[in-house]
Amino acid sequence: MIFVDRREGSKDLLPLLKTPALLVDLEFADASFNGNGPDGDISIGVERKRIGDLISSIANGRLSGHQLPGLLQDYDLVYLIVEGVFKGDSLDDELLISTTGGKSFKPVSHGRQHWTREGIDHYFTTLESRLYIPHRITTSAKGTAKQLDYLFRYWNKPWEKHASHLALHKGLNFKAADRKVTFMPEALEAPSLVRRIASELPGVGITRSIPVAKRFPSVQAMYEATVEDWQGIEGFGKVTSKMAWEALHGGVK
Repeated sequence: MIFVDRREGSKDLLPLLKTPALLVDLEFADASFNGNGPDGDISIGVERKRIGDLISSIANGRLSGHQLPGLLQDYDLVYLIVEGVFKGDSLDDELLISTTGGKSFKPVSHGRQHWTREGIDHYFTTLESRLYIPHRITTSAKGTAKQLDYLFRYWNKPWEKHASHLALHKGLNFKAADRKVTFMPEALEAPSLVRRIASELPGVGITRSIPVAKRFPSVQAMYEATVEDWQGIEGFGKVTSKMAWEALHGGVK
């Protein structure tokens, strides 16, 4: 059975599903179900994002800062389904979306950021390679429901029945080999106070706040650190270190 969240934006999928389904209250995910993993039962959460909502949730940090951590905490496996008709402009790849089924398109409008089709693909690739969250793209609610049915049927087959990757080709045999890149979900946890403050400092931002939080165990330690201490952090030179230090100390050294 597929469990569908009863809130707006989710419950319209219920009558479109062929799999038996039930409306419930889900804290995270628009739909969820159990499946057969290599070591037994697993829980699977599916997040549905219409393309406009995807852009806004990326821009305001809601998806990466709240929803993804919750999804990865609640479910063993997470899928993202992006729903809508969109493309990149032929001149500069600006992201264009359609609300008319592809008859007309308009640029995405959310803040000052310039959204491109490649940029959205890069976001998908980051989710796949860093968090192992695969995605599907559909053009309508009906297509999203069909993907849910497909996923449910796939994951409710016995694990050993998924053997299409073992097909043989003349002269070649399937052989597991060492991989240079291993895709492993990264643990997501609420950012510390040190990291939240550091991310707001000029020249630091979200990414550089990670080594800052590893370097300083508390806000007091970060405040009491010298410019030279900041320069000891990976990726911090003289200019960035001074900017961060001065911002913490009212701009006066």
